[in-house]
Order: sequence, then structure tokens, then C-alpha cells
Amino acid sequence: MESALRAGSDDPGLRLIETVLWDGAGCPRIEGHLARLAASARALGWPCDG
Repeated sequence: MESALRAGSDDPGLRLIETVLWDGAGCPRIEGHLARLAASARALGWPCDG
């Protein structure tokens, strides 16, 4: 997977994921997780609606 990102890819199946903890009441620190996801998307030049 990493080599596909380094070389650039037109594969529409590539996705970014961010894992979060669900504690039964919500996702603690969700803002930090979403910020990291958005930063990764920006670094790759990908749009991000999260």
C-alpha cells in the first residue's frame, strides 16, 4: 500500500482510515483523530470531508 502512495495512484479504491476508540458513550478525543485524518489527506493532495 505504501508504495502505491509514494508513486501516486489513480486507484479510486484507495482510502484513508483513522481508528478511534468507542467507549459506549462516544469517541474520546475525536477532534484530534479528525484533525490527523484531514492533515493526512492534505499531505496526499486528497479531498477530505471529515
